[in-house]
Amino acid sequence: MEELAVPGSGLEYMTNVGVVGILVLMILDRVFAFVRTRSPDRHDRLERIGVLVAQAKDHDDAVASKITDLWDWHNLRDEDGVPVWYVRKSLEEAIRMQAESMSKLAENIGEQTRALERLVERQGP
Repeated sequence: MEELAVPGSGLEYMTNVGVVGILVLMILDRVFAFVRTRSPDRHDRLERIGVLVAQAKDHDDAVASKITDLWDWHNLRDEDGVPVWYVRKSLEEAIRMQAESMSKLAENIGEQTRALERLVERQGP
């Protein structure tokens, strides 16, 4: 199955999100300017809109913080340059095979030790 490649880096993505946020704020500013000139209850409406904009900004800041945190976690790498959250299947299998080999080696050493002990006992002092 072919995986889709995401163009650009996480920093580029965050920049794009920031640019979109600025554009949204500019559009809202124009909308507010229009509402100020057309609305009879404009003070109350502007206050409500101001509250909504503040809430949207807080939400935008929270999302940006989460994106930055996610980027930081996925950007951590070990001394070989491999992301720390990524374990190759081949490496996992190699470690498993190494552990099995070590167990067999330990068994063989035990058998060899017992055989040598028997030889020493037969030869006597």
